Amino acid sequence: MDITTLIGAIAGLLLIGFGILFRGSGLDIKQFLAFYNFPSILITFGGAICATLVNYPLSQVVGVFKIVKKVFSETGVSAGGIIEQFVSLSQKAKKAGFLVLEDDIKKMDNDFMRRGLQMVVDGQDADFIRNLMETEVAFFTRKT
Repeated sequence: MDITTLIGAIAGLLLIGFGILFRGSGLDIKQFLAFYNFPSILITFGGAICATLVNYPLSQVVGVFKIVKKVFSETGVSAGGIIEQFVSLSQKAKKAGFLVLEDDIKKMDNDFMRRGLQMVVDGQDADFIRNLMETEVAFFTRKT
């Protein structure tokens, strides 16, 4: 898990809470409780969930939970690790050919890298692979 994601979420909640507590004449828990209104919470969060269900298919809504799990569980990928993996795979392919990479491809965690290497093993043209991968990167960066 990226610790900064957790720190950011907790810090945001704390800032909201302290903003409510210190809005008047000092620290007063009654001010904080004045912001608690169960019907308002129900309308806000229930309405957001219902609006999401109206606008997106159930498969995408359920997919959000997978994304949230990834955000809090996956560690970042280091460029050094990817470079080392590519060097190792290229040395292996140089000695025994591209077909020997089949088992390594199945073990890869990185979907982008796995798709690219699978196309290499399948014998696709280098320009075709480059164009496809660049298009995928451009599409991904446009979405985020």
